[in-house]
Amino acid sequence: MNDSPCSAAVRRRRIITDALLLLFLLVLLVASLSFPIPTIGAALRAAQQEILFGPGEIVAEFTRDELPEDAPDFDRGYVLQWEGRYALFTFSYYDVSWHQWDRPVVLEPSPDLPLTAAARSSPQYVLIYSQTDSITRVEAVHPCLDSDLRDIQPLITSPALALGNQLFFLPLAQSLSGTPVVLDAVQLRGYDASGALVYESPVPSIWSERYGITLSDSEGR
Repeated sequence: MNDSPCSAAVRRRRIITDALLLLFLLVLLVASLSFPIPTIGAALRAAQQEILFGPGEIVAEFTRDELPEDAPDFDRGYVLQWEGRYALFTFSYYDVSWHQWDRPVVLEPSPDLPLTAAARSSPQYVLIYSQTDSITRVEAVHPCLDSDLRDIQPLITSPALALGNQLFFLPLAQSLSGTPVVLDAVQLRGYDASGALVYESPVPSIWSERYGITLSDSEGR
């Protein structure tokens, strides 16, 4: 039996509808992967949705100009607080769009520690939270890489940037870039406004176990 003109017309409409729907879905997929994000606010919201963090409150923000010359090369950083946790988001602007510079770092402060730190597995920067507002300056002591000898050298001291709200940002690009050093190799020291040492985390066992650094080196250089 031959199809009626009506059923043939219905099939054509369905084919056209399906083709248009497929085209729309393809455009939507391309847009979701590469559509420019012209504002930092939109980029921040997209980054929050990606890790299901928020809405939250922005408690600190800073720009690349506030960091040392050899710090990680992103344009802006934001710290958001939500449900007792903190998340650090970093962004760079290129190709007329804002992009995440690195995956966010999420920190959950420990009530038992004056200083709590969080970083990625191969850190170029560390987010630090102080449980006490008496700590106004934070520094880290850690191994560094000698660029000439290509070897781990005795310790270096890096100052952290105070962000306010008892938060600190510690860039580690110069000393840890290209080395296997992890957050467990970083010793934190917190000082009050007068410069007195308030807290010092334990000397990392990894100093001697992996790098052969003795306690006599622990004053840094």
